[in-house]
Amino acid sequence: MVFLNIELDDKDFGYKVNKILKPFEYTRVDEIVDLIFETQKETEKNITGENEAGIGESVRSSDFTPKKAVEAKKEEIVEKFFGKLGLGFEKRSRTNFESGDGKIGVCCVVSKRYDRNYQPYWYALRPNAVEFLKQYKEGYFILGCMDRSEAFCIPLDIVLENIDNLNITENEDRFYWHITLILDDGNLKWMFTKIGKKIDLSPYILNI
Repeated sequence: MVFLNIELDDKDFGYKVNKILKPFEYTRVDEIVDLIFETQKETEKNITGENEAGIGESVRSSDFTPKKAVEAKKEEIVEKFFGKLGLGFEKRSRTNFESGDGKIGVCCVVSKRYDRNYQPYWYALRPNAVEFLKQYKEGYFILGCMDRSEAFCIPLDIVLENIDNLNITENEDRFYWHITLILDDGNLKWMFTKIGKKIDLSPYILNI
């Protein structure tokens, strides 16, 4: 459960794990049973790729990108980002990073290239990522693409400015926003399908 908590980077799940590790009356096992079922559900999400798939898309096991490749891409992006600023950094979770001086926070996510031109890259923006970035003087939500030598470093204020225009998926007591990139005249743009608007991402490019 501890290792899964690190992978999920979920504050509520972490609280539940921490709670049942504290001494309590041994006959009260309801919370442990509930957490076991929740752990099973979250593990299945990681295995089936639920967290990566777009709306209405069926995911085959053959479509999965190896986890090691994704993590390597993410590290390459983050190292380039902080290196360009001349700063060291520390990893805070699977997706979150902090500059050595504690002033800059980064949430870096990576998408494979989906076989479709209307939505070749897709990401989930989770509430805990937004809350993490709000702690810092500067916060960036970085979008990486497995098959491209560039990433997009979007400042938190730009994300918050457009967050009401994003589609949302709700699963029981959790939800996440959709970040969708489209190809437009050969360039990637951030598409808000909810309102039919798109943003040019060229000002946020990080070459890697």
